[in-house]
Amino acid sequence: MNKIVVFVCVFLIIITSSVNPYIKKSIINSKKDVYMPFEVFYIFISFLSATLVSFMLFFYKWDYIYLILGIIMCFMTIFLFITKVKDNTYPISFYTKCILSSFLTIIPSFLFVFLITRKDVSYLDPIIKPLILILIFMLGVFVFGEEKQNTTRKWICLIGIVILVGIFQMDKTNLNVSPGK
Repeated sequence: MNKIVVFVCVFLIIITSSVNPYIKKSIINSKKDVYMPFEVFYIFISFLSATLVSFMLFFYKWDYIYLILGIIMCFMTIFLFITKVKDNTYPISFYTKCILSSFLTIIPSFLFVFLITRKDVSYLDPIIKPLILILIFMLGVFVFGEEKQNTTRKWICLIGIVILVGIFQMDKTNLNVSPGK
């Protein structure tokens, strides 16, 4: 597989997996008078994500079972919207964030499955997970102003993770190539 494709997929997985928790947090913990209860939010996001996945699989595989599941999930999502979500007056930004969060939940999963079909998990996972943790930490401290985690101990752990990822990258080998017999 081309190194650029791997790099782009890993980059997208890291960015989407790191930003998504903060989008979800902004929907659930709004400082305004209107906020969405977390149980309604997660059920709505789950239904919306399942609908999106069903339609994506239909267009990828052209199997009508996915189309039928997508239509069923679409009706269930609309029913949930009418009964639980529509009654409350949420601003448009709530719905935008819900849809964005659904996409940001699905995209890393599909990209990771795409990557592990072409590379070994033991090659990818030690690179992706620490970088997601680093970016979540940095976003929390610098962008969202979370002061509880801004401690010297956490910064030392962050530097340790960066060093370990660097050492792993220096000694990496292509695990898909088996030695000749």
